[in-house]
Amino acid sequence: MRRFGRTIVLTAVVVGGCATAETEQAWRTTSAARPRDASDSLHLRVNLTGGSLRVSPADDGELYDYSMRYDAAHYNVERNFDSASHTLTLRLDGGRRPFRGFSGDGEERARLSLGVARGVPLDVALRLGAVEADLDLGGLAVDQLTVESAASSTALRFATPNPRRMRSLRFDVGAASIEAMGVGNANVEHIDVDCGAGALTLDFSGAWASDVDARLRVRLGAVTLRVPRDVGVRARADVTLGTFDHDGFREQDGVHYSANWEGAKRRLTIDASMLVGTLEIERID
Repeated sequence: MRRFGRTIVLTAVVVGGCATAETEQAWRTTSAARPRDASDSLHLRVNLTGGSLRVSPADDGELYDYSMRYDAAHYNVERNFDSASHTLTLRLDGGRRPFRGFSGDGEERARLSLGVARGVPLDVALRLGAVEADLDLGGLAVDQLTVESAASSTALRFATPNPRRMRSLRFDVGAASIEAMGVGNANVEHIDVDCGAGALTLDFSGAWASDVDARLRVRLGAVTLRVPRDVGVRARADVTLGTFDHDGFREQDGVHYSANWEGAKRRLTIDASMLVGTLEIERID
């Protein structure tokens, strides 16, 4: 029996060691890049259910470059560039096991780092699950940007002006936290927000090129708009159970106007509806 017991222990150690080795070997790192040419544009589609994402400008001469690290035993992966439609699709789907999110427990997580060319017209759609995302889009020529976030913690920055007029900037926010800085640099025409149960901050600092329209639909959450004092603001807000903070505004026929609305060179027009939550317009210098 003692000999049999030792055999069981030895077998367990060997099997455990093999399992550990197999787990370690399941982690993969892959990367790719594509040179740009004068006629390039890029449609970018990213679907990441968990881990971390970083987007920033690429090195000169490259249309894109990316690096992925993921556990092949637990993630479905798609990496594809369609040259006919100029579409780059990157997907890390961890649907084969419960994902632990960004718990900070020291466990290695999937990572995607992506560089995108400056000066190339961009149509970007990001679908994020339990993700920590850092998006540096300063100076990129963004035509359209959609961020769909179920449970992410996302920091978005336009540190320098967008050289193209952005048709739309769309946020679909679930139980997530998104902070977008330098939105005045985005050169955006229209902003569309659908907030389910999260928190969204839009900081409109930056070099405004023209007026901006924003449509906000908040079912349950908190939306904060940080707007420079020299920007005129007009807001129509339909609030069911919530608060609308807008110090210094006057109301006329159900519409709220900032004191400088009439003479402002730059204007923000807001159409908001809120079921439960808070909408705050904060003036910044």
